[in-house]
Amino acid sequence: MMLYMRSRTRKVALVVVTFVALVYLTNIASVSNEIWKHPPWFARPNPQPPLHLQKPQQRVDDESGAFRSTERRKEVFENVNKLDENAKPNINLPPEYRVVHLDLKGAPPKISFLRVLFPLIASAGANAILIEYEDMFPFVNNLRNVSARNAYTRSDVQEINRLAAKSQLEVIPLVQTFGHLEFVLKLEEFAHFRESMDFPQEVCPNHPEVMTLIRDLIVQVRALHPESRYMHIGCDEVFHLALCARCSAKLRAAQAQQKEKNNVFASDPRFNIFASHVAKVAKLVRDELGMIPIIWDDMLRQQGPRLIGSELTNLVEPMVWVYTDDITRLVPHYVWHSYSSVFPNIWAASAFKGASGERALVPDIDRRIANTAAWLRILSGEEITGRKVRHFRGIVLTGWSRYDHFAVLCELLPASVPSLILALALVNSGASQVTDAVAQTSLTLLECGLDMRLHANEVPQLLTSESLALDPHQLNLGEMCAFPGANALAVMKQFAMIKQQVDELYWELTEKQGWLTPYNVRHGFSSPWRIAEGLAKQPFLLSNVEILRNSSQKVLSQYLDSSSVREWVEQRVQPLYLKLHGLQKDAQSLMARTHWPRRPLD
Repeated sequence: MMLYMRSRTRKVALVVVTFVALVYLTNIASVSNEIWKHPPWFARPNPQPPLHLQKPQQRVDDESGAFRSTERRKEVFENVNKLDENAKPNINLPPEYRVVHLDLKGAPPKISFLRVLFPLIASAGANAILIEYEDMFPFVNNLRNVSARNAYTRSDVQEINRLAAKSQLEVIPLVQTFGHLEFVLKLEEFAHFRESMDFPQEVCPNHPEVMTLIRDLIVQVRALHPESRYMHIGCDEVFHLALCARCSAKLRAAQAQQKEKNNVFASDPRFNIFASHVAKVAKLVRDELGMIPIIWDDMLRQQGPRLIGSELTNLVEPMVWVYTDDITRLVPHYVWHSYSSVFPNIWAASAFKGASGERALVPDIDRRIANTAAWLRILSGEEITGRKVRHFRGIVLTGWSRYDHFAVLCELLPASVPSLILALALVNSGASQVTDAVAQTSLTLLECGLDMRLHANEVPQLLTSESLALDPHQLNLGEMCAFPGANALAVMKQFAMIKQQVDELYWELTEKQGWLTPYNVRHGFSSPWRIAEGLAKQPFLLSNVEILRNSSQKVLSQYLDSSSVREWVEQRVQPLYLKLHGLQKDAQSLMARTHWPRRPLD
């Protein structure tokens, strides 16, 4: 009898769980269908006036987060089940927007360089630029100390807008409004806005004055971009949530309320704190500034179906960023299902530089192009995950200059032009892989000599898939071509060669050989003749490093301001100088001895 009762209990429990799951899935499908049928104003190809001028839409979720639209559940559920079966490739190539990202928080380019760069990228297919100013924007009044001492002036920003318009490039400003606010929160006068006093990265979203700070940031940027339709509000990598007293108390209250209701399908209380702040900023951008808000997507990915019905529904356009060629591993199919249910328009983001390591010298063009090509396969619907998206607004080629505000410089923009132009040529070609035609178009735009562009059989010998596999950095382009930045790439090649020689000498003397190791130096015990023999190359290399210092300062000053040039030289050339001088100093100390002690030396 007891066995019968236990078996019956298990069966009843199984039926209840199955029923609840079916109800949950049908509710999600219903909300998805409503969003598909009634996209918001900014979801349409030609955006209409702001939402406050439109007829308000009826929400389909109640306060508890349980979905109430049930009239056509069966029909909608069947349609969602057939989504993958009936999905057809989208026609998204070339994308509507082909955007180049300028990360100005590291080695910001001179206006004179942008004057020749903008027409070049426009010729390669770009039609918009995403400008991330950070502390290079000329903030005023209460924010005047946020600007770097070498920040652009107001007239500089106006000239950037004018140059962009001349090349028919739409300008999209990017203002961080949650995470990555180190450029503001590092300052003592703004430290009280931090979520954690130990980490000057995120603002506390529940600080009573935080929206005053955010409003001031975005309104000042908007004032100098009156023609811009979009504003990117950042919101990526918000690593520290609900740490301060305000946010942790709010989190505990929400968790307790959720536990009391015993709703297994309720949204994530921690994510709700994030979403609430983003929604406030997005509504400010949309309703008061009349712009379409864009955010990075990484904080949304883990939510899955719980994202449906959140405050962000129909409010922002996510920019999905992945900088490898294995996109579906990082953004699985269920994420695309959720995104397509919540957001009518989605952006994609690859990288043409700044994604190959925090201290990368030049882009690994082979990997960067593989990343962009992988995105194009998704945008085209060649990979089925891309077919779940109703509309890809466009693709952004990001070009990071630092990994964050405190990091050293990575690849410089002038030396990364070949990677950028090849990526743009690929995006604009309508193909999802580098063809000979794409390579030849890129080489023509880069002003490479005809003898360098073609073999005897008129096949490009540079920037092809085969060439990139053998030489992923394509450093020779700096000497073979005449694009803006070619001599900067030549300096990178010169640096790489000298660094390799210095590192090999240092390793040989301090690691491989046995007379100038740390042990020898510490005990003052070595062979003067062996040291003299080993250091024969040192004066020659020291002279080359000095030549490199002078040439890099002269060349880079054509593209960057003096402070950026000094920073690059200090981070790259100065360590070589110190290595060689360190060897010389240790050698002179050891060779000055004429008598040595008996062993043991300790």
